[in-house]
Formats: sequence, C-alpha cells, structure tokens
Amino acid sequence: MTKVHFLHIGKTGGTALRAALDGTETNVIKHDHKTRLCHIPNGEKVFFFIREPCSRFVSGFNSRRRRGLPRHYTPWSEGERIAFKTYPTANSLAESLFTTTHERAAAAFHSIRHVRSSIYDWIISDRYLSSRCSDIVLIGLQEQLEKDLQLLKNIGVIPQSAVLPVDPVAAHRSIDNFEEPLSEKAIENLTRWYKRDVRFYNEVRSSRIQGALVPDLSRLPERGMAASVRDFTNLVRVMLKDSRNRLLRSLRSS
Repeated sequence: MTKVHFLHIGKTGGTALRAALDGTETNVIKHDHKTRLCHIPNGEKVFFFIREPCSRFVSGFNSRRRRGLPRHYTPWSEGERIAFKTYPTANSLAESLFTTTHERAAAAFHSIRHVRSSIYDWIISDRYLSSRCSDIVLIGLQEQLEKDLQLLKNIGVIPQSAVLPVDPVAAHRSIDNFEEPLSEKAIENLTRWYKRDVRFYNEVRSSRIQGALVPDLSRLPERGMAASVRDFTNLVRVMLKDSRNRLLRSLRSS
C-alpha cells in the first residue's frame, strides 16, 4: 500500500500504536494530536481509532490528574487546578453534571484537556466524514487494539514486525488504581454529555461486529439546517485555529 496516515485521536491507544511502529519500515505517516481529518489531503488513505466515550473520559481525567505522568509532564492550567480541587475523581465530576451544580461541573469539563475534547474535534462532522469515506481504511476500537493491529498487518497497512509495547509507560497507560468505578448516574450523565460520540461509537462498534472495517457512513449525517450550520462552524473553527497557529509561528521566527 502507498502511504497512509494515522490520525491520532487523544486517549484511544494511539501512543501505544505509534510505539509499535517506531523502528519499523513503514509507509504510515504518524500524526500528533493537532492533526485533524481535514488536514489530510483528499484521496490519501487514513485510519484512526476511537474509544467507548465513558472509558475515554475516565482515561483523560486520570491522565490530566497525573499531569500526564509518568510518560509526560504537562502542568495543570489554572482551570484544571480548580477542577481537580473541586472534583477529585472522575466519578464525582460525572455525577455533578445536570444537577444544581451543573454550571460548575461543565466549567470543569471545559477546563480539562482530553475531557473537553470530542472525537468530532478530529473527524469534524458526520457529513464531512462521509465525504471522506473512500479514504478511510479502518476505524479501529481501542478496546481491541491488539486485534486491530493484526488486522492492519493483514491488509498491508503496517509491517508484520510491529509489536505493541508491554511497558505501561511506553504505552502511556495508567499505572495506578485510585479510580473509583463510575456509578450508574455518572454513566447516564456522560452518555448524555457525549451523546454524539456515543452514537458514533455504537455505529462503528456494530459495523465492526458485522465484519466491516468502516461503517456505512452515508447513514451518519444528521439532516437539517442546524446540523449543517454546526458542521460548517466546526470546520471553520479548525481552519481559523490553524491560521492563528501559523501566524504565531511566523511571528516567533521573525
């Protein structure tokens, strides 16, 4: 296969996959978190992984609570400091959504990296994803990362020599066990908060069970003016952010 892009959606096993590809001869272009689907040229192949949204929330919350340790270290923002002081566990934050303290909980969600992100920050929208259907070779699932790694080998996307790391630091996996399980209320709230992500995840998971590498994306786009405006706004937001970052880099180098 010619070159293929790996779109790295946060907290979906991408660090482990990148580590598996390190040191191998591969045509895979490994992107960081800043790359979105719209940055990959039309007609060029791409694959990415997603994760059950409640699980992704817990992983993101705990990763930022550790400030990214042990693999990385990124200090808390002021918003994160306040969030973790108010909500010491992922469950306590999730349970506070849609209650009398919803505004405080929502502010915490928007303050914490990974927690505030949606998979749509990378895939842009159902409508845009559908337009790129022919470019996507696989939408993998984090919970079956090893199985999907072998699948990528079988279809010739990655070399047979690629092996997932065992070391939790290399894989950027949690090495602690201080997280209490999510309560039914927390799961209910998170399902409501991440409803678009949940719908997309369920669609992909259902299609994977049936043997499809990519779901029928033509069924995904929401119809109506509101959906179109949201899709367009998200795409414009990404492009404006790119332009701002390019301008900042140019000013720093001048």
